Amino acid sequence: MSPRQATLDQPSRQLRSGGGAAASPAREPLGGGRAAPLRVVHPRRRPERLRPSTAASILAVAVVLVVAIAVVATQALLAQGQFRLATLRASESSAQSAHQRLELQVAQLSSPQRIVWVAQHKLGMVVPNQVTYLQPVTLPRSSARP
Repeated sequence: MSPRQATLDQPSRQLRSGGGAAASPAREPLGGGRAAPLRVVHPRRRPERLRPSTAASILAVAVVLVVAIAVVATQALLAQGQFRLATLRASESSAQSAHQRLELQVAQLSSPQRIVWVAQHKLGMVVPNQVTYLQPVTLPRSSARP
């Protein structure tokens, strides 16, 4: 064992002035002889790096915020789609009722009884006493065309 190790392993006790109580063990400088002078070290002027737990926390909060914004945007789009769907269904319902009303009107206007009544009363037509049927006549073909 070297003398230096023996000194470090068996600390000597020094008495304090005043009470005679034991003090902390004395340490010998590592350089062997004289201790190096102390100097003031100024901190560097660069931003400190975030601890990994802080960076992870910030990243987790950012991800949660992005997901929350995406969910809110999706819900807003869904609500807009539902509103548009309700509007289209109401429009479809009114269009169907208008279509049914117009089909009934067409059926009433095209009924044979109404057509006869309009012909007799508004147009002044009368039912003939005798019906004459005409037979079609075929004309001979002529070779010269005028």
